[in-house]
Amino acid sequence: PAHGERISKKVESLSSGAGTGSSVTQKAQLIQELRQKYPIAGLLKVAAMARSTFYYQQKVMLIEDKYADLKEHIRTIYARHQGRYGYRRITASIQQSGVAVNHKTVQRLMT
Repeated sequence: PAHGERISKKVESLSSGAGTGSSVTQKAQLIQELRQKYPIAGLLKVAAMARSTFYYQQKVMLIEDKYADLKEHIRTIYARHQGRYGYRRITASIQQSGVAVNHKTVQRLMT
């Protein structure tokens, strides 16, 4: 098989014309994995992604999730109460433990 065919088969499911409509982040991750073997220009062309979009996604992937600790706290409380606590009770539980958090933030992170 030709060089371009192998790349296109790997990226085929991520192309913009695919049925499920994959995310730009998924495309960028795949390109990152394949860039050691193939030229980045070819990968970007097959994936129909702009070079600037690829590098922007690389930068975004390096940023840490500032709500990672809060998400874990929410999961713990939710699991401890077997899914019976909603965002209001979880917010109250977090606030009782001494962490200042808005109910809207908890609600957004739970969805």
